[in-house]
Amino acid sequence: MNIDDGTDTRLRLKDETVELTQDEEGQWLAQGITVDQDVGQVELLGGDNQVLASTELSTIPAWLSLLPALIAITLALVFRQVILALFVGILMGGWILHGMDAKALLGAFGDSINVHVLEAASDTSHMSIVLFCLLIGGMVGIISRNGGTQGIAQRISRVIRGRRQAQTSTALLGMAIFFDDYANALIVGNTMRTITDKMAVSRAKLAYIIDSTAAPVSTIALISTWIGFQVGLISEAMSSIQGWNESAYSVFVNALPYNAYPILALAFVFMVTWSGRDFGPMLKAERRMLSEGLQQTKRSSREAIVEEAEITTKTGIPIRAFNAVVPMLVLAGVTLGGIYATGLEAWGPVNMPCGTFSVKGILSAP
Repeated sequence: MNIDDGTDTRLRLKDETVELTQDEEGQWLAQGITVDQDVGQVELLGGDNQVLASTELSTIPAWLSLLPALIAITLALVFRQVILALFVGILMGGWILHGMDAKALLGAFGDSINVHVLEAASDTSHMSIVLFCLLIGGMVGIISRNGGTQGIAQRISRVIRGRRQAQTSTALLGMAIFFDDYANALIVGNTMRTITDKMAVSRAKLAYIIDSTAAPVSTIALISTWIGFQVGLISEAMSSIQGWNESAYSVFVNALPYNAYPILALAFVFMVTWSGRDFGPMLKAERRMLSEGLQQTKRSSREAIVEEAEITTKTGIPIRAFNAVVPMLVLAGVTLGGIYATGLEAWGPVNMPCGTFSVKGILSAP
């Protein structure tokens, strides 16, 4: 910035000269430049090839961009500490960005906390997810305390006669709670854990069924919190395409047949539960559960903490499924109603087709 309009400014990279253009904010921009590792210095030239400014370039090999993610995944699998693994991944990315030397490590540590973590924590969309999970966790705790979870378990136990039915019921309940994946995992896990334990289904198998129904069904359901996020991404991408007049929601619906992962994940869940066939570590977990039972199965320290923190029904409270069904219905109704209300607000009465506030019109909002 701060370059006179009449100045013949150019950018020189190695032996290549690039013309500059000025934008509305007064910044001089160079577009369409590809920088490789051979370019060590960039110079800003004025009239008579006078060097107005120069700077050294530090290029990063492309393969290093995979390193933070690989380190985070490896640490999470080895130590089973997800938060620590994610932070180390952020730290590694900052270290690469700052130049990969001893001094850069200190700067990367400071930026990891003061910039990346702080900005993520102050982001309203991120904090809304954290708050949503905390509230759902509180609701699940209340349901466990008021006898609702045990009431549902007793009702379902009356019709379940074996391991296959227990696994299938878990998958079907996971399909039923489609409006949010976090709510799905918390509710289905706490509701079906007692039943699957009774039917000698391993915790690993329960976790697989819940994980492979929660996110996939929320991803392809026509109305869910995930759908709003996906439609927003589609709308943002489509805004840069000139002449495109199809709604983002319509694009999402038309792309559903090509959404292979969630469809296959749900199909595999029912194939595994109905066939009774397991593979690899899952097979070992199932055999160990059948031979040793839950009490004799060796658990990790974290699993032991979870077991000790399990919320029991308050003494004197009647055990009824009604105590859990009502909060779940309220949660589903409020969530879907909130999706409708926010969509209605974003769409507005002026843009609504034919002036009607229909569900289809709101969901078709670009």
